[in-house]
Amino acid sequence: MYKKVLLGIAFILVTGITSANDKLGQVRDLYIGMPITDLAENQGYFFRCSDGKKLEKINEYQVCPTDEQGFIQLNVIYNNETSEWGDVNDKWLGTKLAGHPVIINSFINANGEIERIDVQTDPNSRMYMKKKSFLLGQRIKNQFGENFWMCTKRQQDDEIEVGGMLIDELCRKDFHGFSVVTHIELFYKLTDGKKQYINSTKFSLLATS
Repeated sequence: MYKKVLLGIAFILVTGITSANDKLGQVRDLYIGMPITDLAENQGYFFRCSDGKKLEKINEYQVCPTDEQGFIQLNVIYNNETSEWGDVNDKWLGTKLAGHPVIINSFINANGEIERIDVQTDPNSRMYMKKKSFLLGQRIKNQFGENFWMCTKRQQDDEIEVGGMLIDELCRKDFHGFSVVTHIELFYKLTDGKKQYINSTKFSLLATS
């Protein structure tokens, strides 16, 4: 039995874990095992195929191409037109998770159910937000429980510190029915003698048998 999984979009990430029935930080709208057509009546989002085609209705998702694994990838985007406060302050605009601008992709299996959810901080966000991107990774790890993560701290020869910090950490935590994988990065990457600023969080929710 798949469990509902956290994915708050454009709302503050729920804190605290309700473990009585093994639901982890139950969230808005998206979860592993969810029939994607359940979003048919939700006007808060719109969707794009992996080839960029915008869907008029979520029920049209099957017109999108499949990937090599047979999944249909859908980019889930918060609909700014439904935001009453967007004209007042841009913090209400865009697809956000815990206040961070993010890119969200769901992967739909042959049964029309969400098999995987990928989230990454938006690399094109404003610099003052991008500087905070690595912090989202810790929020995600806290949300799914601080203990029992399997983590690998990585450092490549072309990575150097940012303000005394260097983070390149890949973590995984397994639950019954799904796994959570996080990748947190904060460093300068040296390329041809030039420094490229890297600051991001990527995480995935993966269905498991």
